[in-house]
Parts: sequence; structure tokens; C-alpha cells
Amino acid sequence: MKIIWFIKQSIILDFKFFKVSKWSFGKKLEFIFKKYIVLLKHLVKPFKLGEDSEQLFGETIFYGSRFGFADYQGILARHQKLIAISQLKIKKRGVIVDVGANVGFFSKLIRDLHPDSSIYAIEPVPVIFDCLKKNFSGDKDIHFYNIAISQKTKRVTMEFNAERGEVSKISKNGNIQIEAKSLDDFIEEQKIKGIDLLKIDTEGFEELVLSGAYKALSITNYLFIEVTIKDNPNYTLSSLMSHLCSKDFNFNLLAFRNFGDTSEGKAPLLDCLMKNVRN
Repeated sequence: MKIIWFIKQSIILDFKFFKVSKWSFGKKLEFIFKKYIVLLKHLVKPFKLGEDSEQLFGETIFYGSRFGFADYQGILARHQKLIAISQLKIKKRGVIVDVGANVGFFSKLIRDLHPDSSIYAIEPVPVIFDCLKKNFSGDKDIHFYNIAISQKTKRVTMEFNAERGEVSKISKNGNIQIEAKSLDDFIEEQKIKGIDLLKIDTEGFEELVLSGAYKALSITNYLFIEVTIKDNPNYTLSSLMSHLCSKDFNFNLLAFRNFGDTSEGKAPLLDCLMKNVRN
């Protein structure tokens, strides 16, 4: 039954991807073909983070789980739909800050939509960070940072599982140590004066990021943030949103997606796209 459910969800995602993506028909077909090649490969071959990759559009792309390009397709379909309906206005040489970049699929979407943008991709886990860098080989307008973003500059421990690297998170019982910075310290060090789009996906620790991001939020136009509600001891929806309004900024919800693509009922996980109405 689980396999049947997965196949059904995968086909639904294919249709969403075909509807939303601006790629040519041939390019979409190639992507879907490679997606299923990778999925079938890992039915018989164990996934190895940092080693497994696939050729796509003439490039070698490293992926972050046994689901391969299905993870990428989720961003190409669902995230791109939110961006489209929100009518984001990013200037020609816009600045994008990707907090929790993983292997870079969101940054790849942004590069495709806004080819002249300058991207700051932040990923704490070393082996995932190496994949991120390889996936943007030769791209001079993306800057990589192997750090975590938290409420202040310090050392943190992270819980990391190579089989599911995309759900790595800060934990007292973590198995790796990482340097962490506040987002405010980061933008000051990098001399960032304005952020067109700030994306935050830190597996239930989004409030820690926002707690050290007052200056960053004041210079941000759009915020794309994952909100984890179910079984999350780190914040509630109210406590998280309290960080998004002050005398210097005020973020209004433009679009959202509930996990499972349902519009009603339980909301265990949300993707929220917001605009700073004071910018």
C-alpha cells in the first residue's frame, strides 16, 4: 500500500511540474525520465550521500536522498507555483540568501528564474555542503558558506543521518559539531545591504534563525519560510510569527502550501511566502 501511495503521489507531482514549469516540453520529459531512473536505481542500490549523482542537462547533479530528483521536482513544482502566484519582483542583480540550502535545489530554481541574481547559499553539514558546491561548479555568482544560522554566533551540535541528510537539525544529542552565526552577524560580515529573497528551511529551528535576524529582516523584501507545526517543541505558529513584525518590518502572507497539498484540516508543515510591506 505504501508503494502504491508513493507512485500515486509521484504521478500527481509530475502533472503539477508539467503545469508550472516554464521549461520546454523536451526538457521536462528528460527530467522526468531521469527522476524515475534514479528512483529505480535506489530500489536495488543503497543511496550514498556525496557519491550518488546523475547526469541532467549535461551536468552532474548530486542529490541528497534516495528519492533523488523527486526532491528537486517538489521544489520545481510546489515552490515555483508559490513564487508564480505571488508575483515576486526581484531586481536584475537581486540578492538571494538561502538558509538551509541542502544540495542546492532551491538555489537552482532561483538561478533558473533569475539568472543574474547573486546567491548566498548556507549549508552546515560538510558532506551536503560538498554536494552543494559541486552542483554549482563554474557559477561565479553563488557564494557558499559551511555554517549553521542560529540566534547567535557559537558552536552547535547537529543530528545528521547520511540516508536522510535533508532533515539534519540542531540537537543536544547531535553527532557533528558546526560553527553557527546569527543572520545579522552574517550579513554584516558579507556587507549585504539588501535582500530580495530570504529563504529559511532549518527543520523546525526557524525561530532560532529569526531570533538573530532583526537587521536582516529589516532589509528583506520577500521571505520564503518552512513552518513546522506538528510535534515541534521549538516554537508555535504564534511565537514564530511574532518575530516578523516590528517598527522596522512587517511581513504579510502572500501564499502558502500545506504539507500534502491539502487546503483544509491539519497543518503539520507549511511553506509560507511573505512580503515585507514596509520595504
